[in-house]
Amino acid sequence: MKRYKYILPVLAAITLFLGACKKEGSNIFNMFEGVTIDVHNSNPEDVVDTKTVNDGDNVSFNYTITSDQDMYGISILEVGTNTPIRKVVLTDAQRRSFSEVYKFVANNRVGPTSYRIYATDKVGVYMGDGHKVFTININNNFDFNPEQHVDLGDSSVVDAGATLTTPPTTTYTARTAAKSFYSLNDVKAYNYADAKANATNIDFGIYAKTTTSKNTTTGVVTVTYNYYAYSPTTVATTFLPFTGFDFSTWTKHDTKFVLTTQNSATFVTLKTGTQIITAAVAAKPTGTSCEIKAGSTFYALTPDGRYAAIYVDKIGYDHIYGYYANFFIKYAYKK
Repeated sequence: MKRYKYILPVLAAITLFLGACKKEGSNIFNMFEGVTIDVHNSNPEDVVDTKTVNDGDNVSFNYTITSDQDMYGISILEVGTNTPIRKVVLTDAQRRSFSEVYKFVANNRVGPTSYRIYATDKVGVYMGDGHKVFTININNNFDFNPEQHVDLGDSSVVDAGATLTTPPTTTYTARTAAKSFYSLNDVKAYNYADAKANATNIDFGIYAKTTTSKNTTTGVVTVTYNYYAYSPTTVATTFLPFTGFDFSTWTKHDTKFVLTTQNSATFVTLKTGTQIITAAVAAKPTGTSCEIKAGSTFYALTPDGRYAAIYVDKIGYDHIYGYYANFFIKYAYKK
């Protein structure tokens, strides 16, 4: 029985030995040899290693890929994705060497994006990429301002009426102390007095309006709240459901709006200023006001020609601030 006392020390020694020999998992792109990529730099658009460009610039991969085994396909893959942006089926004459200048427009997202060019065999299995990475860095051309808190400009009280048949009425009150005005340039919400002093920068205010209905049998009143963004001009006083905001002396800053059904998934795909502008132009922001809804995107066009995509993340209530809206804003630079 004494022989068993040696088992634990032996197992411990084996474990330590195996642990000392353990290596970090290899990057699949570095596991294959035999493929070489030569990069050429004969055109201004050619990407050699890392190239910084503007949104919409032309770029190209000018390369020759060779292999010591037969290649049947070439793929260009954006790192972090699963679907190549380009696939080439090789001919018999190209089995060991293939050259091309692949041109495209850099407009997928601002910031760096890396690519790998790799060969595949007869059944589509990865053969290697010569350990070469190409990176295209697109200069930023929009401002992203998340979690922008803007208060509603009014409060309301609904009176159910004295009798079952008396229609309900709503009394609105302006909230002059609430920060219900917003400037896209300043990235800031203002109350009425401060907004008036900065009128040339104010793009919109927000408010709520109720729709009421009454069951004349039970007396139950149903109240529906609708929320709006509007440009604070003298036109606004014709449709605001409350008094207390006088825009007659404000310097006119006539921002236009339009609501869309685009949700957060669409908003996330806007990754360049050009994409924001394209989406906004298609939406046609022409109104002095528009309804806003939680979970949807509305677009704004400022007087100086800049476009903004504004996602309404939430419309809620805070015991300190009262009713408010929370926005995520992507504000494109002017072209």
